[in-house]
Amino acid sequence: MLLFSIVAHEYAHAAAAYRQGDNTAYMLGRLTFNPLKHIDPVMTVIVPVMLWYASHGTFTFGAAKPVPVNARNYRNYKRGDIIVSLAGIAACPRRSPSSSGCWTRACV
Repeated sequence: MLLFSIVAHEYAHAAAAYRQGDNTAYMLGRLTFNPLKHIDPVMTVIVPVMLWYASHGTFTFGAAKPVPVNARNYRNYKRGDIIVSLAGIAACPRRSPSSSGCWTRACV
C-alpha cells in the first residue's frame, strides 16, 4: 500500500506538470507508474522497514525521489505551480484526510 501510494503521488505531480507545459519529468523518464523509477533506497526501503520493526508494526513512513519540475515551463506560472502542488494530494484522497487528522491530533 505504501509503495503504491508513493508512486501514485509522484506520478500525479509529473502528469500535472506535463499538462501544464513542463516536460522535464517526461524527458527524464519519470512520467511512469514503474516503481523502480521513483524508489529512493533510503526513504523508500530502509526507513520504512526500520520504523516498522521499531514500532512493532504500528507505524511506518516512507518517501520517494521527488519528481523534477521546472516551473518556468508552465504556461501560467502561478496557476501551474498550484495545480502541480495539489496533484499529489489528489492522487490518494483517502490517505490525505487520515494523515491530516493524525497531524491535527499530534499538534494539539
